[in-house]
Amino acid sequence: MKLPASAVAALLLVCSSGPVLAQSAAAAPDDGWSWEATIYMLGASLDGTTGVTPLTADIDVSFDEILDNLEFGAMGRMRAARGQWAFGLDVIYMGLGASTDQPPADIDVDETAAELSVAFIYSERFESLVGVRYMRISTDIQFQGPLGTQRSGNVDWWDPFIGGRTTLPLGESWKFKLRADVGGFGIGSDLAWQVETLFTRDFSPRASFEIGYRWIDVDYQDDDNGFIFDVMTQGPQAGVTFSF
Repeated sequence: MKLPASAVAALLLVCSSGPVLAQSAAAAPDDGWSWEATIYMLGASLDGTTGVTPLTADIDVSFDEILDNLEFGAMGRMRAARGQWAFGLDVIYMGLGASTDQPPADIDVDETAAELSVAFIYSERFESLVGVRYMRISTDIQFQGPLGTQRSGNVDWWDPFIGGRTTLPLGESWKFKLRADVGGFGIGSDLAWQVETLFTRDFSPRASFEIGYRWIDVDYQDDDNGFIFDVMTQGPQAGVTFSF
């Protein structure tokens, strides 16, 4: 899928902020390791195409349908920072059962994404990102009709990515965070990108709440087995972060 104008703007904003902020950023003091653990839920909708050629199906599952059809979901992230470096792990798993009318079919999709990232912290307001994301997609499509054809496929791959994150204070307790990255580059996916916007509120020095919206777009095609996964995942996100 093509990047919408909002995603392009977010990528340009995040990636272009680094040099400007870096000019005034002093080296971060080395006060030892700091850790964050976040448990969150992404209430996502799915929109796109998946299947094993020549039989593919369009997915168009809204947020309320996700809640009805979600079989299992687990999401969380860890972050360890010291000095001007930070290391992150972000894991998403969703098992979804849904139906589609184009063509009539029942679809089971299991999606796993595990991201490893390294960030260079220019200042409290900006950091650049580089990393790799492991993707595993499993689909099972039961087409309706006289033949009742069934198609299944399992693929996994790695996507390198680059990006950035900016944090803006909003008073004493609130912050706005924008993270954007782009990757794939034909190594794994043809193109993969995501944009995440979060408003966070500190309840104590050790705990905070976050709420926002996230877009994840993956355009992957395996010509060897005919597997296609060209799907936009987007929706509201909420979670709790613990610092230690």
